[in-house]
Amino acid sequence: MEKIYASLISGGKDSVYATYLAIKSGINVVYGVNVIPKRDDSYMFHYPNAHLAPVITEAIGLKPVILEVSGEKEREVTELRDFLRDLHVHGIIAGALASKYQKERLERICKELNIELYAPLWGRDPIEHLKDIISAGFKVIIVGVYGLGLEDLLGVEIDENVIERLAYISRRYGIHIAGEGGEFETLVTDGPIFRRRIIIESYNIRKGLSWAYMIINKYKVIEK
Repeated sequence: MEKIYASLISGGKDSVYATYLAIKSGINVVYGVNVIPKRDDSYMFHYPNAHLAPVITEAIGLKPVILEVSGEKEREVTELRDFLRDLHVHGIIAGALASKYQKERLERICKELNIELYAPLWGRDPIEHLKDIISAGFKVIIVGVYGLGLEDLLGVEIDENVIERLAYISRRYGIHIAGEGGEFETLVTDGPIFRRRIIIESYNIRKGLSWAYMIINKYKVIEK
């Protein structure tokens, strides 16, 4: 019997790219687990535009399974564990790149459930990681900014020039160049594993003194 995997898909660049690498390596990815936190300050999961994660999962061709969590530290980890126990998969795929907090908790979940963790991005050089995503053909939009120097990048598609800009901002302000510290969040609208692409038609912007994010309220899904 072929092993069944579920990918933790937030709709951001890392979770989608990890899913791509898993599929490319021959892993049988069946589900996309879309975790939607009730709080915008979740330690583990993306909040902005979480409602689009199932749309992206379906566009990739996976079956979306939606989990709403409290967004409270540690409690949300337990909620994910209990959900995965009932899903009966052999392993999960995660886009953890440098966050020890995230990876350690996912490892703990997998150990408790006796399932495998596939985290192909872990420890990668962040600049090369961003370049790999773009060169593979993914369309990645920055939909949330939470750090100094990033304000002008809201709504911008990541390309080579943007990567250079992020490298400069990283050197100047000390942010993680790939946003692993929560400095910015992304949304993937197209890529080589997408059967359909997503077009953003309208959005609102919510902002504070040092942060801003897009709230996408209208989009369409187009066959490729």
